[in-house]
Amino acid sequence: MLPYRLTDIMRNKIHRKRKDQGLILISVVMATVFVSFSSCAGQHNSLLGKDFEDRLRSIEVMTLEDQSVSLPITVEEAEDEASKRLRKRQTLSERIDLSVEDVRKAALENNLDLKVELVMPSIAEESIGEEEAAFETTFFGASSIQKSDPPALSPAFSEEGVLSGIQVGAGIQSTVASNEIGVRIPLKTGGLGTVSLPVRSLDIGSGLPTQHDSGMQFSISQPLLRNAGVAVNTTPITIAKLQRRQTDSRTTLSAIRILATAEKAYWNHYAVGQELEVRHQQYERAVEQLKRARRLVEEGATAMVEVTRAEAGLSRRVDAIIVTETQRRLTERNLKRIMNVEELDLGSQTVLVAKNDPRPLHLQLDATDLAKKAVENRMEMLELELQLAIDAVTINVAENRILPLFSLNYTYSSLGRGTKLGKSFDTIFNRGFEDWRAGVVFEVPLGNLAARSRLRRAILQRTLSLSTKAQRALSIQQEVYDAVDQLE
Repeated sequence: MLPYRLTDIMRNKIHRKRKDQGLILISVVMATVFVSFSSCAGQHNSLLGKDFEDRLRSIEVMTLEDQSVSLPITVEEAEDEASKRLRKRQTLSERIDLSVEDVRKAALENNLDLKVELVMPSIAEESIGEEEAAFETTFFGASSIQKSDPPALSPAFSEEGVLSGIQVGAGIQSTVASNEIGVRIPLKTGGLGTVSLPVRSLDIGSGLPTQHDSGMQFSISQPLLRNAGVAVNTTPITIAKLQRRQTDSRTTLSAIRILATAEKAYWNHYAVGQELEVRHQQYERAVEQLKRARRLVEEGATAMVEVTRAEAGLSRRVDAIIVTETQRRLTERNLKRIMNVEELDLGSQTVLVAKNDPRPLHLQLDATDLAKKAVENRMEMLELELQLAIDAVTINVAENRILPLFSLNYTYSSLGRGTKLGKSFDTIFNRGFEDWRAGVVFEVPLGNLAARSRLRRAILQRTLSLSTKAQRALSIQQEVYDAVDQLE
């Protein structure tokens, strides 16, 4: 029984110890809460001070007039000032009367967009010259010297021990000078012709004279299948000329668009100018209406609300004048940009006045006929037709590239020889020593995949051009029909 009693005693001690620790912990927590509550209460009391109480109990009144950085003015004064400022600007600024012809001429002479386009035909013309230069005749020359000092020949090489008059026991020292001048002539048939004058001088020493070999040589190499024919070899020139015409069509189209843009800018400026005059007339009537309303109110014939209504109408007229004047400036600046006249820079205060009046007419147009003519005459369609011609030429060349290479080579030489250079040339023209060589070269790639791929690509490019042409024709027809509907 003794062990059980000791266990109970130990349990009671541990229980009392834990209970004392719990009481201490509770006391600490309560003290912390009390201190925190006291601190929070103090902070709360400081936040709810007298300043907050005063601000919550009163409403401060602020007027916008006191906050204005300049002297406040009434609506009537602002309207009068704005109207006077606009009229003064138009009165003091220099005015230039413009006609449609003036705008067209200035646009064609000075427009920067058109100047950029006008450079393109010159670039295309240089491309033609570059391709034609491929058939230029080339003058060439070559010169070399070679000196040999080989070991002596073996005595067993000849039974007599003498070879061509030279002692076998000695090595043969020689100096060879080779010179050649001539011209190469590329042929439009695909061949290459060469005319040259080779001269070879051999000096073997040993007291023997120098021997000169000369000749007049002519050679030609002409393909018979691949790369043969004038049409195939002049294809780069043909394509360059077609591309030049494409450039001309784009330049013409750009000029047409610039003229159309110039006329649109002119008539837009005219319309805004007329609208501005109407706005000023409306403003004058609004001023008269306001004066009339005030006079009637003073006479007691109407209520004060009529004055307010007239003032609101006057404000709307002034606002309309400001908006229209801003629009007039924008159209005027756009017109100056298109004309690009030195005296009319974009920042100038010169006022442009459109002096031509429109001539409205009732027209009955055949949209179908106009659409047909547009498709036939538009520069966009001409450019695509030229592209189709380029595609056709490219296909012909690609078909030729599939053929095997089969070339004929021929070389003819008239020979001359002598101990002096002059005698060797005399031999060329007087003795008739001739040499010639003829041969053929055949070559074909196994599979020929590259040439076939180029042909398929050329055919697909033509298909793409045809689809683009049909799409462009449809778009042009839609533009014509839409324009006719808008006119009607």
